[in-house]
Amino acid sequence: MSRIVAALAASLVLLTAAGPAAVGAEVPDPTPSASSSADARTPELRDQTGMLTARLVDLASPALDPSARLSATITATNRGALPVDGVVLELALTDQPLRDRDALDAFLDDPSAFSSRLAAQQPEPPVETSAETTASTPADLLGAVGDEDDAAAEPEPEGVTIAAGASRTITVGATPTELGLPAGRWGVYGAVLTLMTADGAIAVDAVPLTWQGTAVPELTLTTLSTAAGTANRVATHLGASNVAGVTTAVDPAPVTNAMAFDSGLVERETWRLASGSPDLTSLAHAGETTLMDLALSMPAGTNLASIGTAPWLAVPSGIDASSTRAATELGAGAVLALPEAEGFEALEEQADAAVAQAGDALVLVPDARLSEAITEYRPGTEAARARVLAESALLADEADGAPVLAVIDDSWRPGSSTPSGTLESLMTAPWVDPLPVSGLLETDAADVTLPTTVATDADLDAADVAALAGALERLTTLSSATTSPSTALADWGTDLLQGASVTYRGDPGLRDAAVSAALARVDATLASLRIAESSDLNLLAESGEIPVTIVNGLDHDVAVRVDLTSFSPNLQVLATPTITVPAGAEGASLVPVEAVSSANVRVAVVLRSTEGLPASEAQTFAVRVRADWGNAATAVFSVLLVLLLVAGLVRTARRGRRDTRAEPAPAPATEPDSETENVPFEDDDEASDDVKPSAEGDEPAAEGDDPGEPDEDAPQVDRGTGRD
Repeated sequence: MSRIVAALAASLVLLTAAGPAAVGAEVPDPTPSASSSADARTPELRDQTGMLTARLVDLASPALDPSARLSATITATNRGALPVDGVVLELALTDQPLRDRDALDAFLDDPSAFSSRLAAQQPEPPVETSAETTASTPADLLGAVGDEDDAAAEPEPEGVTIAAGASRTITVGATPTELGLPAGRWGVYGAVLTLMTADGAIAVDAVPLTWQGTAVPELTLTTLSTAAGTANRVATHLGASNVAGVTTAVDPAPVTNAMAFDSGLVERETWRLASGSPDLTSLAHAGETTLMDLALSMPAGTNLASIGTAPWLAVPSGIDASSTRAATELGAGAVLALPEAEGFEALEEQADAAVAQAGDALVLVPDARLSEAITEYRPGTEAARARVLAESALLADEADGAPVLAVIDDSWRPGSSTPSGTLESLMTAPWVDPLPVSGLLETDAADVTLPTTVATDADLDAADVAALAGALERLTTLSSATTSPSTALADWGTDLLQGASVTYRGDPGLRDAAVSAALARVDATLASLRIAESSDLNLLAESGEIPVTIVNGLDHDVAVRVDLTSFSPNLQVLATPTITVPAGAEGASLVPVEAVSSANVRVAVVLRSTEGLPASEAQTFAVRVRADWGNAATAVFSVLLVLLLVAGLVRTARRGRRDTRAEPAPAPATEPDSETENVPFEDDDEASDDVKPSAEGDEPAAEGDDPGEPDEDAPQVDRGTGRD
């Protein structure tokens, strides 16, 4: 914009010096010129670095037909402390239409190089004053009624006043006839807007105007919009390109159902891009395309519009035979050659059509100028819309009926997700006939020969490609241990693809950092499923179970086989158990083993997927096998058990014998007998050996009874008292 303002400032000498041109006047040849008819007025030139600035806010009918009226509206702002008087907005047109797109570029770069004429201004020029009328009136008419009023009349003021610190909107407009546009002809004219003040001229803007005095030649136009990157960026891009007739190629991973509905993907032709934008050219040169397989297998974020199954469009960073061949082998429906890709200019020189045939690949060749005008020329401004329309009209004349491709790539930065006004104006222009990409591929293709490789010095290093491919292989193996392999690989693969992204192709430092970061994230993921460290274990029997603890730090459930390997024949592993461990949890598995003989045995345990692929690092530890120790311990235990049993039986028998004896009865409470009260106590030794006297009334003891044992049934006699 600053370059345009500077060029406008330089052109103001010519525009203000030329003065108004009569409608229908003969105009000079439209070749660039640095001079024009002179006028006595040569104002001081100023750009917009002063206190008065202005910008174009609306341009009605930049594609002007005989029934329309041109209207340009600017907003002027006075940032000074004093008002600015006599401000006039002038519109000047080039004397002749711009012949081709080269002339259009030259005009926008330097409007002063083209001779122009004043076509309209606002406020309009003042009417002639009474004094001017009197000077041209015959003497015999002087003194007529009204002479006194006419003589006293003052000239109408010219220009508007903009107060200090205020803004004012000024609109200048004119019909095609008032602008002096020729009937029965079409063309693109350059228009220059200038603010005239008492202190000088201030450049506002320079825009092309497309005049349709007759029909502009038809342009068969294919417009392809590519959307990749973050979800917000994709949503904005899809929304801004939601214009009838525009074909879309999109990375399906960030697209949601709401996004698909809002952007109209369900209604327009859609192609698929490789997720993560991997550098196809680098991978093709390295001969390793497994990362492309990963990018193409990423699931779509929506189940609408069949985006996940749409044909995919390859976008290599280098246009060479290696890249196009790899794309074809990977099933690409077409190859898109972006104007900024290495080798594009050589391709453009060979191809005289929008489609080229390079071996088995169909290569889409966009028009670089029109594509750049849509994506990069002053986006969001009225000047952008006017430029794109003029570019397409001049291109229609050059194409002579051949289809043309315009590409809106990732360099496009629309201001919002609402449909782009510039794109809508282009696709609805009377001379534009939209054609989808699928229809363009059916047109005649130009045969081209591509070099084997281009720009290899900008490639991702082959060693880095190999490292990323190896990391992908390990992630694939790990994903096979999860309960949802495709989902897990998609989650982990997104980080891996960042290391091979074409985004970093032009910056080796960032690219190396991206590769290192991707590999570090892969290593962290692989280490998240592991076997807990174990100390040495003891096996004191001929058979048993070895416990193994599994730590699952992944975000996915895993189902793994615990594979224990013994490095000695003294310990045999009997089975390989399977265990399912939830995400973020731990689980324990018992591995059955059998001891052959006593020894110290080294074992290793690794987790495997259900298909037998290793899913973790191996963990080794020692097992002290002591099978005879177990037998001896068993014998000792058995003997102790028998002894305890015998002791228990003996104790039980003794307790039972005591329990069967009667408790002695208590002595009756009787008075002593008077006859026996004073009977002296007789010693047992004086008693007869055969018969002992018993108490009164008792029978002699029977022979064979032990006199030393008391009769449990006999009453007990207290020897001291003689009582029972």
